[in-house]
Amino acid sequence: MFLAIAFTLALSLGTNVRFAFEANHVVIPITIDGTPTYALFDTGGANVLDSQFAARLGLRQFGHAIASGAGNGSAKATQTIVRSLRFGSITMHDQEFAVIPLPGALTHSNGLTISAIVGREILERYVTRIDYDTHTLTFTPSAAFHYARVGIAVPLQTSSGQAIVRGSIDGLPASFQIDTGSSASLILASPFVAANNLRKKYPVAGNVIIGRGIGGYSRAALTHGKRLRIGDFEIDDMVVELSTDVRGAFASRRIDGNIGNAVLQRFNMTLDYNRHVVYLEPNLQTSA
Repeated sequence: MFLAIAFTLALSLGTNVRFAFEANHVVIPITIDGTPTYALFDTGGANVLDSQFAARLGLRQFGHAIASGAGNGSAKATQTIVRSLRFGSITMHDQEFAVIPLPGALTHSNGLTISAIVGREILERYVTRIDYDTHTLTFTPSAAFHYARVGIAVPLQTSSGQAIVRGSIDGLPASFQIDTGSSASLILASPFVAANNLRKKYPVAGNVIIGRGIGGYSRAALTHGKRLRIGDFEIDDMVVELSTDVRGAFASRRIDGNIGNAVLQRFNMTLDYNRHVVYLEPNLQTSA
């Protein structure tokens, strides 16, 4: 069900970037210090360069840290400064990137070789529209943006750069991360699953590996959900993955679930981090 609300829009200063939708990943062409490559566009991720790509560019690395994400493990990371990050007609200068050995399942499993992850730093400066119908990202400077499409405005929290909305799954209230870095459907975090006894409430079809992140493989029990609600926007009939991870992103207690591209592609959305709102619009797959 979709409840339409009208707003007003001006996108005169925006730039459009076509994305490839490879294995349910949003992949965009970028240029790092004059070298073209491809990046995963991740609403939940900070700037990351694959360590092999950073070495090929001869980038100076400094510092030592531990990076974590999806999966039970972690990875060693360093930092580097990229003089120029270009996408479409936009160039961002002197950007800090974490340097991490990205998993081959991400960098080489798609039709394109992915050498970077971008998202958070762009979203903090540009209102970003993701059109899954046309495979187009539109970036508009925040100060120049006014919304005028037909969509539903949903309050947006940004915690550590993550885009978080309130909603429900089959009537159960929850907080969800909007995660274009995930190819999955709806992953419910293991503490939320345990607290609500969901492995008994839902019929489980089996336990599978649902993906591989910086922390290694993530596993979950597969089931089926009837209705996901975000604000007044509703999506019916979807795969739900009940995380069994004990560490990492899908074992978080800060959020209850993670909505990936398998569900997100059922609508188009505009993320306005500075005004703390996301606009959800029906698209060709909404009622499919």
